Amino acid sequence: MDACKVTVMLMFIVANALLFAHVLTTERIPQVIAGQIIAWGMPSW
Repeated sequence: MDACKVTVMLMFIVANALLFAHVLTTERIPQVIAGQIIAWGMPSW
């Protein structure tokens, strides 16, 4: 019975991670964050 609970929890985590990755990709959030960091004009190392 414990193995079933662990399996379901892991599947839930994986499914939500895939959904989160899809939302990040479709909303272009990483590109927006990168653009904002570049716009700050900080000097490179």
